Parts: sequence; structure tokens; C-alpha cells
Amino acid sequence: MSSKKTKIVKPVGSDLDLCTQHREIYVKYCSQHDSPCCTKCIAEKHKSCKEIISLDDAIRDFKGSVAFKKIENGIVLAAKNIKQIRKESEASVSVISEEKTRIEKEIQQARNKINDHLDKIQDHMSKELLEVTNKATKKSSDLKGVIIEMERSIVEQQSKIDKVKKGAIDLQSFLSMKATETELNKMDKTVNSIINDGEDGLISINFNLDPALENLTLNSNSFGHVTVEVKPFLSKSIEEISLDLLKTINTQVKQTEGCCLLDNGKSVFSDFLKDRLTVISENGELDFQIPIKSSLHGLAAIDSQTIAISPGGSAPHVISIVDIKDKSIMKTIPVDSEVDGMVYREDNLIYCARRDGVQMTNLTNGVTATILQCNLGQFANIANFKDKLYVTDRDEHTVTCYNMKGTVLWTFQDTKVLQRPWGITLDKDGNIYVVDWKDKLMVLSDDGKRYKQLLSAKDGLKSPTTVFYHKSTNQLLVANEKNTALLYKLV
Repeated sequence: MSSKKTKIVKPVGSDLDLCTQHREIYVKYCSQHDSPCCTKCIAEKHKSCKEIISLDDAIRDFKGSVAFKKIENGIVLAAKNIKQIRKESEASVSVISEEKTRIEKEIQQARNKINDHLDKIQDHMSKELLEVTNKATKKSSDLKGVIIEMERSIVEQQSKIDKVKKGAIDLQSFLSMKATETELNKMDKTVNSIINDGEDGLISINFNLDPALENLTLNSNSFGHVTVEVKPFLSKSIEEISLDLLKTINTQVKQTEGCCLLDNGKSVFSDFLKDRLTVISENGELDFQIPIKSSLHGLAAIDSQTIAISPGGSAPHVISIVDIKDKSIMKTIPVDSEVDGMVYREDNLIYCARRDGVQMTNLTNGVTATILQCNLGQFANIANFKDKLYVTDRDEHTVTCYNMKGTVLWTFQDTKVLQRPWGITLDKDGNIYVVDWKDKLMVLSDDGKRYKQLLSAKDGLKSPTTVFYHKSTNQLLVANEKNTALLYKLV
């Protein structure tokens, strides 16, 4: 160990070398907790730690370490993402203006076909349009302020990195980089929030002309409705999607038909053969199991601790609502047929009911309605994105997209691509993930015209039956029929 003292170059106004809790100079570094320590810290919090090293050792190895490279690469990626978000956000303001002009032209064309009675309607519509565009523009302006602040921080952090790269690592440089790492984590959370929370995105304005204007009567009191559509920033096409394996999970299930991820990191699997729900903890250990009196099939996550379970093809034909926290069945909903795949949407459970097609049951009033009358094959699965439904049929080798009225929008059928399509889910951009029982995970574009294979048997797939996307973590859970599941990060 070098006996040479570390030269500290203290930036103006900097207290990075002082413990934030005790206001004493840092003297050691705890590798176990990734934290510099003063003498009081060691006495109070790190008595039993076995990885206490000198600051000189920690500093000497840091510049060439993986952690340093991760910070540097993270800053570069953050700068790229923020630059792209800024570009798309500024472009969206221009699009808003153009669409406002287009909508006003459409309104005027309709207005020219009728008489002076429409003056009041047009005035009302213009005010509504102005209010919506002002709100949308203000939202983009507010986001621009956040972007500018993050860009300022990026420049500052890049400057710190450049200084460290040019000179020797000393205590101040080391602690400065640790502060940069903290700032990067904050920026990552902000960027992920902007991308994933659904509140921010590429704002556009749509206009739906009132059909009554085609055969206008004096009873009409509106031109139509202005709506705002938000498309996520940095949305990915299927060509850009790749997967990063986080872990392999031992599900301890011999025939898995449904799976989901909870907000607390736990994974849930339906055990078709042993009639029970299996919950695996975040660290991959068996947490607990709940017996259910039917052959479990599909799972639908209602909220962070409530799961709906379909009964598959065996009696009793009841959907079970399970409280994961209390490990109990809260409620059962009798149904008239076998139920396979199921999805939750706006207080409704939408499910594949085999010979009865696609049905929907409201959880509040218990009313059941038929969305699509058809004969679905056994183990059909269903997913929802916005106002569309996506259904797999392994016997017909198809993935079909419907609107909420049951109208077919498109069907994907290519046995060279999908031979036994089973589980299905969609990411935040509307890309469609389908597991094929023939050891494949495919992703389809939102129009059903393009496809890409993401995983195969060499990646650990063995008769996969179900797949689940968790929006807030951007994670994809792929479960094989027997014993194993794979957890991925979408990158």
C-alpha cells in the first residue's frame, strides 16, 4: 500500500470529503456498502463489515473500474436520450400547430355546407380547440424546462468526467464521480418517468367529425370532439428491440399456463396440474402457494396485490379473485363456460370462453357481455392495448387483432413463423410478444405486418406457454411449460 498521502484539491464550496451525517473527514471506504466512511461511521454502522479498505486503494482502482465506465457510459446514454426527447418534444409543438390548422380547415369545409345556425357551434368548437392546444403546448413547454435543466446537468457532469480522465484520481475526483453517479441515477429516474408513466410523450391532436353533420339538422350542437393522443418518447419498433436476461427462475410448476409480475418484484404462476397459485419471491425463492379448486389457466393482474385466475376447462367454472398479500381468495365469479386466457381492463375481465368466444364481465356489477361470438380453440390467450384486443389460437396458428366491438382489424397467420402460438402480451409501444410452444418468442408490429424472432431453444425456451410484460419496470417474463421462467429487460 502506498504511504503517499492523497492530495486533495477542494473545489470552491465543496464538502465532498466530509461525512454528510457527522461532518468529519472520510478516512476509509466500505466496499460492502459502496460507501466512504468517517471514524464515527465505522464505529456506528460498519463494525461487522469485512470489506473496509483505505481510500487510497479505492481511489487507485476506481478510474479503470467497471463502475467508472458505467457512469461514463450512463452519462453518454442519458445525453443521447435527453437530446432525442428534446428534439421530439420541439417537433411535437410544430405538429400541434399544423394539426390545429388542418382541423380548422375540416371544420370550415363542413361549415360551408350549412347555414348561419352553425355560427354558435363553430365559436364553441374554436374555444374548445384553443383550450386543448394551449394545454398541450403548455405541457410541452413545461417538459422543455425539465429537459433544459437535465442538459445543464449533463454538461456539468461531462466536464467532471473529462477532468478526471485527464488527471490522476484523487479523493476529490473519486467523491466527485460518486456524486455524478448519484446525479445520473436521478436523471435516469426522470427519463424513465417521462418515457414510462404515460403522461408525457409526443402530443398530437385528433378530431372526430360528428356524423350528424353529414345529415345536418338544427338539433346539432357540436362539430365533433377534439382529443389528445400521447405517444411515448423514444418508442421502439420491433427492429430495435433486444432482450437482456436478468435471471432464470425455478417456478417449481409442472404445467404453467399463466404468469405475471407484481410491483414488488414477485412473480406469480398458475399451476395447471396441481390446482394452485405459486408465488416466487424477488430473489427467486418459493414464497408461498395458494390452493384453488379448479385447473388454473390464465392470470390477470388487477392491481399490485390482486390477481384474477381463470378456471381452464374443468369444473367448477368460476373465476377466482385472489389477494396476494393476505394469501386468500377474496371472491369467486361463476361463468357459463371454460375460460382460458384472460386480461383486466377498466374494471372488466375480458376472457377467452372457448365455444362462447370472447366475453367480458364487469367486476362491480357482475354483468357479462359477449364481445366476439366464435369458437375459440383450447388454451386461447388474450391481451389488451388501448382499445384493441389480441387473441392467439394455437389450433388455427393465428394471432388476431379486434376492436372492442369484436370487429377483426387484422389476422397474422404464417406457420413458418408461428406454429403453436400460446401466451401473448404487449409493451408500452404496442409491440406484440407471442410465445410459440415450438420453442420461440416472436414480436409482431402493431399492424401485424412485420415480425422478428427474439428467443429460441438455445436461449432456454422449452415449450413456452405464457408471457407477461410489466410496464413500470420494462421487464418481460417468459415461462416454459415446466419448471423454469426467464426474466428479461427490454433494451
